[in-house]
Amino acid sequence: FDVSEKTNWLAIELDSNLVEKTEKSSEKKKKFQLFKKKKKKPENTKEEKITSDGKLVYLLQPSTNTKHQFKDVSEYSLSPNGKFFLYVQQQKRDKKEEFWLNAFDFGKKESFQIDTIATSIKNVKQSKSDKFLAYLISTDTNKIKKFKFQLYDIKDRQKYIALDSSLL
Repeated sequence: FDVSEKTNWLAIELDSNLVEKTEKSSEKKKKFQLFKKKKKKPENTKEEKITSDGKLVYLLQPSTNTKHQFKDVSEYSLSPNGKFFLYVQQQKRDKKEEFWLNAFDFGKKESFQIDTIATSIKNVKQSKSDKFLAYLISTDTNKIKKFKFQLYDIKDRQKYIALDSSLL
């Protein structure tokens, strides 16, 4: 779990990755059909198997009973000033790992994507002023990955490569 230093938000990680349904599902009406058409599946298509080592994380504000949930989270943190919740989502698609870096803005109550599909995102850190993020990212598919050290300006939503290990 993680607790915001300045606000009353709390992040709790669960062992399960199953999302809780918030709306009641209405019963579907069954229609009588005399003849049913069988849908043919294309022969050459292969269904992608999507799994995740990530967890389900709840973001709670006990004073207002506000709750948000995030699936497939492998790493997360609350910002020091309590303006953002940063989280890395991870999925495996046919044995290929994919990562996304996202942020949840407490003021706007919405998520936005910081970095898109990568093969690894690690060590996400925030400045104490909540203006910048720093993290390691790789799009390298080799076992020994080459990382980029990136800075992200939250206000302007701009990425800057501070160091690229592939150039060393």
